[in-house]
Amino acid sequence: MKKAYLFLLLAGVMFACTAPVQPEQKPDNQDEQNPSGNNPDFSPEPWYETNYWERTDREKMGLRGPVKSWVGVNWSYPTIYEFDREGHLISERSTGNEKWDRLTIYTYDEKGRLIKSEMCHHVGKDENELPDYNPANNPNYEWAGREVYEFEYNNPGKYVLVSPDINGFHSRGFCNQGDPRESISPIVKDLSAIRYSNINYAYESIGHIDTEYIFEGDAMSVYSHSYDRKVVTDWIIDEYTLYDDYGNIIGGSYSGKHEGDILPETENEYTLTGCVYKNNYPYSFMDERFRGVTSVTWAENGMPLKIEGTDGTTEYYPGKRHINIKKWTCAPGKPADLLLGFSYWYEYTIDENEEYAGYHESLMEDDSRIREFKWYDYVYDSYGNWTQYTYDQEAVFAAGTDGKSTYTIKRQIEYY
Repeated sequence: MKKAYLFLLLAGVMFACTAPVQPEQKPDNQDEQNPSGNNPDFSPEPWYETNYWERTDREKMGLRGPVKSWVGVNWSYPTIYEFDREGHLISERSTGNEKWDRLTIYTYDEKGRLIKSEMCHHVGKDENELPDYNPANNPNYEWAGREVYEFEYNNPGKYVLVSPDINGFHSRGFCNQGDPRESISPIVKDLSAIRYSNINYAYESIGHIDTEYIFEGDAMSVYSHSYDRKVVTDWIIDEYTLYDDYGNIIGGSYSGKHEGDILPETENEYTLTGCVYKNNYPYSFMDERFRGVTSVTWAENGMPLKIEGTDGTTEYYPGKRHINIKKWTCAPGKPADLLLGFSYWYEYTIDENEEYAGYHESLMEDDSRIREFKWYDYVYDSYGNWTQYTYDQEAVFAAGTDGKSTYTIKRQIEYY
């Protein structure tokens, strides 16, 4: 498997889940199960003073109060996110397809640190456990694969850079506005190793990938082993058995399937260097195989303030609740590729609750085409979490606009 894909997989499950939160107090006007939102409480939460990388997943998502779960109501492919009482994400389930359903379960140690993540595609929306992925017990292969990550922590006090492509922070890694995929942690405190295992069924073989990531000093060493195993069908010889012209069984009844011989294997090993740490935070990363960052400025609470790189510069709003981009400006001749177009600069505005308010993006070097977004009409529950908002999207040209589109986004939140 290509290196870039491994890093996308790696980033796709990492959450920095560490320090426990203080017990939350319910507002006086709290309806027990369904906050009305008539009088939202925006007073500072205790975790506002916690280092961003030591917050729980619930806190990184900017969720206030004892949120138990939330799900997008009118989203095309909604996912249910469930938290324990301390705020750690314990499961997420994609429910947008009638047949396929993806379930991820997270496990933590006594310090609240993520030690295991298991994801599996399976059939059925009523299951609360990961299915058995042994091919012999899944003769119809009604699952697409399984991924397992295990984590070790032996770098005390160090905020370890997980993904080497730190320049991606400007577009995904640090945005944190309701989409949990944008609260993925590219930095994990104390991390020293990740072990990844992937089993994926495809056609007539089952692919296996085992990868180990070791974080030591300023280097990340990667060891990868991948191989395929042929799928063998256990045919039942009876009157329904079908043969081809050569006497090979091609159909009929069978009792199950199992993994057969190992097909050609691949071994891969490499080390990434060039990540410079200052005061236990990543400061710069330069490697010929990845886009480089020349310097990162951090706030006292661990949120980024400025990232300067070979592709451009990203500035952030100083914040307590969310990490919010203020402006991205590309380096000369290097526009960012966004939505199959090019962005020469883009800029966000936020409101007093650190939620999105506006967005402007230049799609042409001479600013002759500007794309604009506007967020408004936020509806909050009594904890101060939004349950609905509206936004407009419009592209503005020198000769006019291509029309305005308006969308309303809703989500349902359940509390302990």
